[in-house]
Parts: sequence; structure tokens; C-alpha cells
Amino acid sequence: MSARPEPSASMTGQEAPYDVIVVGAGIAGSLVAGQLGERGRRVLVLEAGVRDADPEQAHRDALERYFAASVKGPGSAHLPNPATPWPDASDLGGTGDGYLVQRGRLPYGSGYVRANGGTGNVWNGLTPRMLPEDFATLTTFGYGRDWPLSYAELEPHYRAAERRLGVDADVEEQRQRVGLPFPENYVFPMRAIPASRLDRLMAERLDGSRVEDPGMPDPVELRVVGTPHARNGVPNPAYDGGVGYVPAGAHGRPDPDSRCLGSATCIPLCPSQAKYTPLKTQAHWAPSVTLVDRAVVSRVLVAPDGRATGVEYLTYTAHGPDRTGGVDGPDRDGPRRRPCRARRRKRPAAAPVRPREPQWAGRPQPDGPPGAADLGSDARAGRPPTGVPARRPASRASAPDPPAAPGPRSASRSATGAGCGPRARSTATSPNCCAAEGRTAAGCSGRS
Repeated sequence: MSARPEPSASMTGQEAPYDVIVVGAGIAGSLVAGQLGERGRRVLVLEAGVRDADPEQAHRDALERYFAASVKGPGSAHLPNPATPWPDASDLGGTGDGYLVQRGRLPYGSGYVRANGGTGNVWNGLTPRMLPEDFATLTTFGYGRDWPLSYAELEPHYRAAERRLGVDADVEEQRQRVGLPFPENYVFPMRAIPASRLDRLMAERLDGSRVEDPGMPDPVELRVVGTPHARNGVPNPAYDGGVGYVPAGAHGRPDPDSRCLGSATCIPLCPSQAKYTPLKTQAHWAPSVTLVDRAVVSRVLVAPDGRATGVEYLTYTAHGPDRTGGVDGPDRDGPRRRPCRARRRKRPAAAPVRPREPQWAGRPQPDGPPGAADLGSDARAGRPPTGVPARRPASRASAPDPPAAPGPRSASRSATGAGCGPRARSTATSPNCCAAEGRTAAGCSGRS
């Protein structure tokens, strides 16, 4: 566990040393914070869950909890915390009266956990691209609405996300069998995960069969096709024009030998740590990115002109290794609310900074909030960054960084105007919402 942050000038609004505030350290939040840090921005990341001081021990403890659990679900590897609860199975079906109160005809049916890394810790790692026609359903099929952007416009960002997450797939299979267009000579960072025995049996029985589809004028032919995954397979030496790719292994360390071992426990955790989680991205954050855990954002601070200038968040304590506890407050009779604001300033865009290799033991951030740890350091010579390809020649251009990664909706969203999720109920906290300052806008999510 990390130390609980104590009040400081930056936390009480007396000082605003941050350019951007990101709420939630899930997939989107961790990627956005990392990319902003690479560009020299000072970023504060507020995470409702608990950050583990010893990731390796935390992984072993999570494995033991999962193996011992009588009911194995997305949250079975994580210790529940009364201060920051999350939905159980009854909440998702709309039949319970737990954390998510759902009374509609179509209850929200996806679970999540509140921990550092969010639901990105327990997702299945599937990273399929959307089809071009998905962006133009009104034009193509006569229903819904067309997106304001096309597949072609988003395609470079898909490639950038596949680089960041470490995706394995067969590009020819995706092109010919799925119908996805790719740039010429593009390959995924890693080769496709081999088909399982069940996959092969299903393919033998189903491939070539034709079935009626109510949405199609003619029968359609069935074919079992692999799905891209963000879990380590065999690196493709042809990736990036022959530069290759170095997978991110345990805790984000470069590990060319990291492989999916077929444990079939992607949800809730990968025993070999071959699956991508936001913790791998956090291991490569620049020193200008600060993470404060046990910080549950309850209110967005808005200036008279309508600009979101900061957030107010609640803190809580964790007593001992069981991570249970209540809300921290003055004289224990109320939650401690802490405002935190981001500064507004104009400056030219900073040149991109090459991703950094981490120091594995966190050290205090000298000018950030107490309790935060700096996990960034200068890259050591001769070792390429984790989760990104080896450094390419200067004459070659790289794909742009993704505005967000594919996968489940995480505790932080980077889309302007994102709405809050289902109504949440807690004795101590409110649904996290986020605000950012400067040229980067942020939305809010009830799933943090």
C-alpha cells in the first residue's frame, strides 16, 4: 500500500502546479497521462483505488485469493473495500439493492473493480477494431447515426493503440476474413495466439456452413476467425518495417520471452502477467506524472466562465493488509474534502520525449503531493522501451499516439462531454468525475 496523501499546498488549492488532472488510472487514464507526461506536461492522476507498494507481492496475493474463491468473478482477486465499493452480480442484473441502483428495463450489465488500474486489471484483453461500416450505419444500413469521423481517420490511432498495448493477431486473416482495411505491409506487433483445441473443433464443424441472417438478403457463410488480443505472444520481427517489438512483461519490464501460457484466467488476472494492464503503462510514466491513490473525486470545480479548473476529492484510510477502512475526515465525523486545481497557461507544444524505462522502486516526488511515487527514470542505454518497438531510425515517421485505447470503458475517459454512468450509491463517496485544464479536455464516468 502507498502512504495516504497528507494535505499540501497543491491539494488545498493554494498552488496549482499541474497542467492536467486525470481522474482514474484505468486504461484510458493511464495512457493519456503517460502521453502528456512524454510531452513535458505536469499531470496529476487521482485514483479511487489503492496502489500497491510491492506489485510482485500484490500479484501473488491476488492469485491466492482467486484460487481460493468459491465463486470466481471479475472481482474475486481483489479485496473488497467498504470505502470504495463496486457492483456485485446482483447489481448487474438489476435485482439487488447494492452499489449500483438500477430500476430501468435494461440494467447496465458490465462489472468493474475499484483498484489502481481499474477494470483494465480484469478485462479479457480483446482488442478488435470496428468495421468501416460501423462508422456509417445511417448511410450504409439506414438506421442509427453516422459517426463524425471515419474508419480511415481513426485507423492510424488504431495502429498506435496496438503498439502501446502490445496486440497480437494475423493481419491477413483480419483483412480477408473480417473485412478490415490495413495499410500495405502493416503487421501487428506480435503474431496471432495459436487457436485452442476448442477453436479448432468449432472451425471444423462450422466453417463453410450457411445460415439465415434477418439483416441480410442472402444466407451468410460462417467461419471461425481469431480475435486480436492485448496479451503477449511471439513478437513479429517484421513489425515496424523490420524494427521488431519488445513485449512488456511483469510490471512493465521489457521481456522478449513473455508469453501467454493459456491459463484461461484473463478475467480476472493473468498468472504469467502476459496480458496488458494499465500498470504496465504506469511503469513508464515520466517523472512529471504524479499518482495519488485513495482519492475519490466528488465534484468538478468550474470557473465563472464555465471552464473546468479542477476537482474536489475525498480521501480514506486503509488499515493493515486487508485494506478495509472508513472515510478520513476531521475528528472522524465527516469526509475530508480536498480541492485540487490545474493551472491555465499558454505555451508552445513540447517536443515528444522518448519513453522512459522505470526504476522499479518508487521514490518520492520532490515537488508533488506526499505519498506519490515517481516511477520514471532515464532509459538505460541498449534497452528499448517496454511495450513499444525498438527505437527506429530518425528518418522514419511514427504513427500518432492514440487518443484512447480499445477495450472496456475504464475509470477515466478522454472524450469531451462524456456522461456519468448509472447512479451510484455509497456511504462515503460519490461517482468520480474529472476535470482537466489547458488544451486537454476530460469527461467523467460513473465507472471509476
